[in-house]
Amino acid sequence: MTNLKHLLDYLQQVKKEAPLMEHYEQINLRPEFLQFKDLFLRNRFVNYTPGKVEELFSQEYGKLTESFNGTLDNVIATLEQKMANIKTLNKL
Repeated sequence: MTNLKHLLDYLQQVKKEAPLMEHYEQINLRPEFLQFKDLFLRNRFVNYTPGKVEELFSQEYGKLTESFNGTLDNVIATLEQKMANIKTLNKL
């Protein structure tokens, strides 16, 4: 049970720290990513302004974060439920 509690604490801490933002900002500054964005803007089949491209990448980050947090919430809820079940069984 102690290991489950440590896992729960760890997952809750991960959620608080919002690790994707730090990594997203690091990726955003990498020369490879900047080259990709530049190539994306210069592609004749893509008619986006620089502002639209920034908005597009920002929206994708938002979707990724939402998915990550949703998954993390589900894992935390499942873990809490399993821990409650174990406590109930131990009382029997």
